[in-house]
Amino acid sequence: HDYLIKNTMYDKSLVDDQTIYNLFINKKSVCTGYAKAFSLIMTRLNIPTYTITGYTDENHAWNIIELEDGFYNIDVTSDDSGDTPIYKYFNINDNMILIDHFKDEMSKKLKYTNGSKYINTYSTLYEKSK
Repeated sequence: HDYLIKNTMYDKSLVDDQTIYNLFINKKSVCTGYAKAFSLIMTRLNIPTYTITGYTDENHAWNIIELEDGFYNIDVTSDDSGDTPIYKYFNINDNMILIDHFKDEMSKKLKYTNGSKYINTYSTLYEKSK
């Protein structure tokens, strides 16, 4: 999450703007590249991960991860405000993310996010460190 935000930038101008390649090599991508890269990293760490597609104010992609007590949404792209992550969409459940994120039909069939132990963990830590 933080590595991707600190080392890449959102950029719609690339020809293949939705690829992991552009994100890791050119350090630029859009939401699909962020979500695919996050999924790859989590998979390498043996953390079950799903890529969700849907929309916010435009077509969008984010992730669901499984932690010890359930499933959580993580939207790396929406947390990217530049060099400092905002953690608004880090480890949140469907009740929280579905306020402004909408899953497409296929993604609706994936796991319902019901974890509670790690909800907004980093957001809480970030606010306490200020």
